[in-house]
Amino acid sequence: LITPDRMLARRVAGELERWQIAIDDSAGRPLAHTSAGAFLCLLAEAAEQEFSPVPLLALLKHPFARLEGDAAAFRRQARALDRIALRGPRPDPGLAGIARAIAHAQGQARDPGTRAICADLGKWWENVTRVLAPLEEAFRETALALPGIIAAHLLAAERLSCAEGQDCPIWGDADGEAAAQFFAQFRDGAKGLPPFEPRAYPSLLRALAMKTAVRPRFTRQRAIAMLGPREARLQNLYLTILGGLDKGT
Repeated sequence: LITPDRMLARRVAGELERWQIAIDDSAGRPLAHTSAGAFLCLLAEAAEQEFSPVPLLALLKHPFARLEGDAAAFRRQARALDRIALRGPRPDPGLAGIARAIAHAQGQARDPGTRAICADLGKWWENVTRVLAPLEEAFRETALALPGIIAAHLLAAERLSCAEGQDCPIWGDADGEAAAQFFAQFRDGAKGLPPFEPRAYPSLLRALAMKTAVRPRFTRQRAIAMLGPREARLQNLYLTILGGLDKGT
């Protein structure tokens, strides 16, 4: 498939994935659409929105969120948090608001089993709060140096995801390597800039991550590929499908 239309290319790749066919896309995927990029963007957006239920659950249910433990066990606690404390009236903003919602649910529980679940959930949330609190404090500032925001963001991401003494899933695989390179360049470019409003950081991060392409390390499927017009000029192909920007192509 030869096309300059990235939306069409993503739709074709999505359809092929339904048949377990991983197509070689010469343009790659935006960093924000990879596992590492999505996790890092979700963390920044959850902090910017004061850990309101929807962005918070999107972050906590991501496979990279595990708090130095088993990812499946971590997601079970996230589902318990959703069921017990986040349904119904919206909790107060911030990490402390979630803690108060858990305590309220424990006080309202009528059976010992539910109270025990709430108590365990409260201890788990205390550990999560210790990891996310420095980032929450950074986002409460009216102005902060951009390198400081980046440092607080990455520290929270690694503490939430990386197990001590083990490889960190954020920086593994092709998307993790691209994310590490992206943030190294981001930090270098941020040096010397005037103080920055932290709440604008997530939008900036996602916009830049959307412009950063992540390509697979190796060609996964030589039989089929998606190419841009420039790459296609150098190829000798048996069958070519042309997809353009016009509605009729």
